Amino acid sequence: MFIAGMTGGCLSNIRRIIQHSAPGPFNTVYSLSYYLRPLFGGIAGIVVFFLLLGGALSLNVGSAGTATGWTTLTGRAPFITFALLAGFGSTEFSNKLTDLADSLFALSKKRDKE
Repeated sequence: MFIAGMTGGCLSNIRRIIQHSAPGPFNTVYSLSYYLRPLFGGIAGIVVFFLLLGGALSLNVGSAGTATGWTTLTGRAPFITFALLAGFGSTEFSNKLTDLADSLFALSKKRDKE
């Protein structure tokens, strides 16, 4: 899942290099984000995998009564796909996790005040 997330991060880098290079020469200000995005994409891929595995996100694969799980490529493909997507949209993914954490901690702070 880490490799799938890193692949998504690399694809995102290619897209962003094209966007940043289109108006003119490439600006080196963006260099650090290009180096870190594949690593962050890999981490996002692992987080999505555990969210799916733990049941925080639901994913149904195969027909009812058959557990494809990790025994076939068909069972692994949805997890790999979600990890790749999380790596590709790692910035957006991190923003959603921040929103989720804010809402969870806001509820606990509200309960603590009561």
